[in-house]
Amino acid sequence: MIATREFSYSRSLFDQFAQTHQIWSPNSNTLVLSGTVLDPEELPEEIESIAPGTWIVDAAGESPAQMMTSGVLAFWSSD
Repeated sequence: MIATREFSYSRSLFDQFAQTHQIWSPNSNTLVLSGTVLDPEELPEEIESIAPGTWIVDAAGESPAQMMTSGVLAFWSSD
């Protein structure tokens, strides 16, 4: 997975945003990531041309990542 610039930036400052931006689900079973999943066998010439998405990833690795929607940044809400 290649993370979006926005997602990478928010992670670099995670300790400053930890109280408001959660990538872990409330039950800690999944997390949400933003980026592009690429097949190493079929890499495009320009990665920037691929539209990124928001993905739900099983923390245990028991099921494949699921794309929720297109976008560059996503977070969980406990509300």
